[in-house]
Amino acid sequence: MKKSLFITIIIALLASCVFAQEFKPYGSARIGYWYDMQSKEMTGNKADLDLNYGLQSNSRFGVNFTKDNLQAKVEYGAKVDGTSTVNLRLLYAKYAFNDMSLLIGQDYDGTNEYASQVYGDDANLIGFGAVDGGRNPQIKAEFKNGLYFSLIKPAFTASSGFGADSSDVLIPRINIGYKFNHENIYIHPSFVLQQTSYSKDDNSDLSDDVSTLAYLFAVTGQMKMDAITLRAQANYGSNTGNMGYKGPGNKAKWMAADQEFSNTSTLGGFAEASYALSKELVFNTGFGYASSSNDEWDEDDAQASMYVQAKIKIQSLQLIPEIGIQDKMKNNAGVKEGNKTYFGTQLRMDF
Repeated sequence: MKKSLFITIIIALLASCVFAQEFKPYGSARIGYWYDMQSKEMTGNKADLDLNYGLQSNSRFGVNFTKDNLQAKVEYGAKVDGTSTVNLRLLYAKYAFNDMSLLIGQDYDGTNEYASQVYGDDANLIGFGAVDGGRNPQIKAEFKNGLYFSLIKPAFTASSGFGADSSDVLIPRINIGYKFNHENIYIHPSFVLQQTSYSKDDNSDLSDDVSTLAYLFAVTGQMKMDAITLRAQANYGSNTGNMGYKGPGNKAKWMAADQEFSNTSTLGGFAEASYALSKELVFNTGFGYASSSNDEWDEDDAQASMYVQAKIKIQSLQLIPEIGIQDKMKNNAGVKEGNKTYFGTQLRMDF
């Protein structure tokens, strides 16, 4: 069924190209070749060295096409789960008016500002300081002055003790932001908000209706100085895990005795620097850190990651050797969760 649907979409895309003024297919094939060294705290037994080698799930194939003021994109990626299926990454149409454009379809939201870490299907320090709102169905208005506003399909992850079926999200996830560009300076603040309700009619343990409010505010900045580029982000949020954001224990905690949620706040960020020796050789290094806190916990839950890499370009081929560490540090009970040291390379061919 999925295969038939995919073939139908491709045929429809090819047919639409007859009417498009500009049609550009593109793609990226990515292989990761890594050695992982996990500490005994992470394995639960002893330190372990493993080979992590295979096709990355963010390998993709897509099509861009335009006609007059209309732009459209369709992009599929590899679903690496042993079934050789594909997954929809992007599918949207965007129409340009005089001072704004309107996008309808599946796209990224404004919190998707990443680092350059390529380990783990391009981990990009996500959850270790960087945040990732994913690709979701939405309606987005983008203005020429840099302001944007989106109504996004909610992504929900329940707190402990509650299932997704027992919750209600009555309004879309709201995302508003502003992208400022001036010469070599880039600044991007973005804010996302989502509310979730739990009805006593659907939860026998509730004496009254309750709700959680999740939000995230992130500011990303970048500065270019000849061959050097500096990039950083700071973010702060509440109950961000309930919106599906990765990170250290960042969901609201249910207090059954008090019949209310205790909010979990998360503070994170990353910084990276790159030096372009030439167009074919760029060196990058980055560090990210995130920490969650809750009044009901014994300690804060924190984790950090860092990496050093070189990007080597040979025409369409990129070879990106990298060495780094992902440190889970301690959880909110003060128990060490261990770390993972890795080294290897990503091989990437864009077409």
